[in-house]
Amino acid sequence: MGYRQRWSILLSILLLGCSFQVTPPLLKIGVVAPFEGQYRSIGYDVLWAVKLAVGEINAAGGVAGYRVELVALNDDGDPQEASQRAQELAMDPNVLGVLGHFREETTLASLEFYHQAGLALIAPAVPALELTRPGYEEIFRLGADEVVLAHDIVEFVAATSDVRRIAIVAENHPRPVQEVAAAQGIELQGFISPQEFLNEAGNRRFDFIFFGGSDTSAADFLLALQELSNPPQMLGGENLNTPQLLVWAGEAAEGTIYATSTLVIKDPDFVAGYRALAGGDPGPWAGMAYDGAKILLRAIEEAIVAEGAPSREGVVRAMQDLEPYAGLTGNIAFDSQGNQIDPPVHIFRFEDTFPGIRLN
Repeated sequence: MGYRQRWSILLSILLLGCSFQVTPPLLKIGVVAPFEGQYRSIGYDVLWAVKLAVGEINAAGGVAGYRVELVALNDDGDPQEASQRAQELAMDPNVLGVLGHFREETTLASLEFYHQAGLALIAPAVPALELTRPGYEEIFRLGADEVVLAHDIVEFVAATSDVRRIAIVAENHPRPVQEVAAAQGIELQGFISPQEFLNEAGNRRFDFIFFGGSDTSAADFLLALQELSNPPQMLGGENLNTPQLLVWAGEAAEGTIYATSTLVIKDPDFVAGYRALAGGDPGPWAGMAYDGAKILLRAIEEAIVAEGAPSREGVVRAMQDLEPYAGLTGNIAFDSQGNQIDPPVHIFRFEDTFPGIRLN
């Protein structure tokens, strides 16, 4: 073999070697939200925030040497679709954690599949006490539960208005409402349904109604209340925290007061990064979704460092042992049941736009 031929072969080998690049190993996180249907605004508010968090991590070198891929699935805000999406994520071994589903009914419909798969789920702004189940160590609540929200909103109106009577319209009367009312000398009367209240409304005068139903039933109830000569203001929690309520109830929703853990975040760097991706400003769910993604990615990194390789079991353990995280929405830590310790609670009043005017 001549010199030129040997050199040609060597050069070809060198060029061939240069054409191959070492691809970092891959891991995945999921986000499930309503990207279509009546709650799609919530879904896209969440999506761009999670994409921003994942993009920042990958730009900084990934998670302990792993590149992160986001798997975003649409559940239409429908419980049956939500459970199907949860099963799909559970079947992908590269998915190490999930954020979702950003609606109470869809999140609860999916819990069993995450539990069976040992897959960590961070559930932002889902207040249902049913989210906390014995033995379901994979589930983590980001935001206040319904007890905290009910307590804080009744305490707020008691401190800021001359409230004497509150009607509770809910099948299960929230105990914190009763406890706070008793401490403030407020008289309560419970009704198991909106219709029962409307049937009795002419007999008693109430300053507020604490409503425990869905946003759709709340809209119907608010419209029905307009038939009364002097309807009381409605109070509620995350169930009333939807832009759809203003659309469905219109002017009848104005003055409604609700408690939520979501808040429009105005941090300049976050807003700039979000705008670069979404082409618009972040809404109330974006900050919590961003923090949730950051926490999940941090737990994945700690699991890999501790155990040498990623695993779902390791991520759940890392989530349980996670040190307090200073997020956009505040300091975040979880108790032994997966609930956020000292979660933020913000009080809003609907005016003519969502999310309304912040009162605290």
